[in-house]
Amino acid sequence: MSLGYSPVNWFAQAHTEASAEAAWETWQAPYRQHVIQALACLPGVKSLYEIGCGAGPNLHIVRKAFPHIVIGGSEPSPVDRLWAEKQLHVSLDAGELPETPASRWDAVLSCYVLAYAAEDLITAWLRALPASTLIVMELARREGPSVVHQGGTIPHYHHNYDRLLVATGWHLKWAWPLPFENCAKSPNLLLIAERRASGNGIH
Repeated sequence: MSLGYSPVNWFAQAHTEASAEAAWETWQAPYRQHVIQALACLPGVKSLYEIGCGAGPNLHIVRKAFPHIVIGGSEPSPVDRLWAEKQLHVSLDAGELPETPASRWDAVLSCYVLAYAAEDLITAWLRALPASTLIVMELARREGPSVVHQGGTIPHYHHNYDRLLVATGWHLKWAWPLPFENCAKSPNLLLIAERRASGNGIH
């Protein structure tokens, strides 16, 4: 279920099989290991859903590190989604970002995806999210109001998660800065949030 529209969905349609293969190969990139470190802090997680999973590199390393965790996700690019499904042997959702899973999952992961959706979409998404744990990797600060991607411009947002999480029934459990390891031009941030018992979401 998509709660609104983010412009990044349009650009996702331009992905090719070559770009999907290249994205898949980034599963070996050092910065992706932070996802594994986050899950190591959450021994109770038995299922993980990634929004905007792309060609599946994060889900691939999660399966390698935690074979007991059931993986799933969504991806608006049909090329990336098909590539990930073939590599991972799972069925993925085709919804636009930010996608709300139709069923309940222990944890939901966003890796640089929420930065491309406006605050009103993120607020509605956080309230509706059928999960007890949220893992977000994102830029710690915004370098500008937009990013250039595939010849066009995508709005880029810097969300105040301290405020958004409290307002939507979540508790920020951990947050830590990540080292400069990839192509990002500003520091990265990884945060883990848990649904409050009296939160506004699905229980």
